[in-house]
Order: sequence, then structure tokens, then C-alpha cells
Amino acid sequence: MPASSSGLCVGTRPRCQNASKPDISALWIVFWAKTVYLFSEEGGVVNQEEQNQFVMMSAAIRDCALAGDAKRIFARVKRFLREFTDGAEHDSHHKGVLGIFQLKSQDLNEAQRLTVTNWSSDYIQLRREMNDYAHDPAIILSHQSTAPFTWQKAMMNADRRARQVADLCAEHTGQKHGLTFPIADINMRKGAGTIGFDLDPSHFSPTQIGMMHHVLTSAYARLYKVMGPFPEDVEPDYSPRQREVVRLLALGMTTRSAAAALQVSEATVKHHVRAAMAKVNAHTSAQLIAKSINKNVVLI
Repeated sequence: MPASSSGLCVGTRPRCQNASKPDISALWIVFWAKTVYLFSEEGGVVNQEEQNQFVMMSAAIRDCALAGDAKRIFARVKRFLREFTDGAEHDSHHKGVLGIFQLKSQDLNEAQRLTVTNWSSDYIQLRREMNDYAHDPAIILSHQSTAPFTWQKAMMNADRRARQVADLCAEHTGQKHGLTFPIADINMRKGAGTIGFDLDPSHFSPTQIGMMHHVLTSAYARLYKVMGPFPEDVEPDYSPRQREVVRLLALGMTTRSAAAALQVSEATVKHHVRAAMAKVNAHTSAQLIAKSINKNVVLI
């Protein structure tokens, strides 16, 4: 994952052919957020600081939706966070860690996942050597949570290895405080955004945390589009019979009952299962079913 001259590190993914087209879904987020804002303002629950921050959020989401490459998207998120926190009543000084990641199974290496950070190449290499994806407490909790959380909360149930990864982050970035935002786009592609602060970010209101969450969600959706396609977006080339066999297994049939339903031998069904497993790098029939459903090859 090469580092640019500006310090931005991105995954080595080909640019999407449709990257120049605006991300309409992100523009709908702006529309929805403005609607919520109007109702909140009418109810008198939004203060002047949050009104100003809402304008910043709307502009950042719009700009991310129109950006054509990862560097511009990431730079716009950085600018939003700088303006957002510098103008806050309690200045948390966002000046360091920022990362946007794709959350996928551990059998995908870093080049196969959406990964955009401002970390140094040396720090990234150290994290790879420590297998941080499997042990980073924030990433682990992101798989389990849908709501934003502080780094301190992620550390509450961390084991020794997870604490080593967290200590490594603090040593190389100088930041021990931060927020992590689990992300899921409209296609349920899970990701996470993480933001480091010099001070404890717990003073942010739920509305302010929600605004940061919206911007990171919009940035993630746009990054996925301009940096893809990714392995999970590519539909496996199952044969018609393989697709049929996988669908029957997903419905709960055994290979024997599937063979009876298709009026073929069980050995033939097992042959199709092995061939389908090889195409999606599955090691068990359960993995085959899960990956086929995730790729929308099988609908149940």
C-alpha cells in the first residue's frame, strides 16, 4: 500500500470506469439529513454550533459524492474534521489518525480491502507484521457494533495481543483518544472509519457524532466506487447446475436430498459442490453458502 507525497496511503486498486459519475446515494443522505435538521430546528433542539456544523457536514457529503479519486475524498474528510473540531465549543484538536477501512473476512489481504489512511508506511508495515486486522480492538468491536464508540470502550474487553496493537498505535501516532464509526452502505458492505483526537472525544453530543458518522459513511461509499471493483463484487462464474446445487444447499438440503431433487447421483452433486467451493475459495459447504449469499448469487 504505497504512500503518496502527502502522506495518504491507499490500497492499490484500479480506478472504476464510472468514478466520474456523482454518487447519487450520497446526495440522498444530504437530503435526508437536511430533513432531519429542519424538524430538529423546529423543535428547538439544535444549538447554533450544531447548525454551523450541519452546514459543514452537508458540504462535505456533497463534495465527497462529486470527488473522482481517493485522494480528493480523503482530503475532503480531513478538511471537514479540522473545521468541525476547530469550531467546536470543546476543541478536541483532530490533527492525527484518520482511517477508512473495509471490514471483511480475514482471508482477504490488505490489497484486497478498501483501505485509506494517513499513516506512515513504516507504521502500516508494523501493523501488517502484527496481523492487526485480526487483533485491533477497534476493528473487532466494529464487527459487533453498529453504533460509534470510543477507543477506550474498545479496550474494555481487549486481550493482551489487542492491547499491544493499541499501544503500537499510540506510540506511532501520539494519540490515545479517538472514535470509531462502524459503516454499512446500501449494499451492506461493512466498513469502519476511525478518528484520533488529542483529547477525550466523549464531550461530543450525539448529534455531532451523528454528523461525523454521516460524512464517513458518504466517504466510504464513494471510495468503494472509485477504488473498486473489489473481489466480493465479482460474481463467481458458477455453471447453471452449480448454482442450482448451491441454492438447494442454502435451503437446508443435504447432498443426498439435493441429488434426489435433481435426479442425479450424490457423487455428481458433491462434484458440483467442490467445483463451486474452488471458485469462491470456500473450505466448507457453510462457507460456500455464506459467500454465495454475500455475492447475491443465491437468494433465499
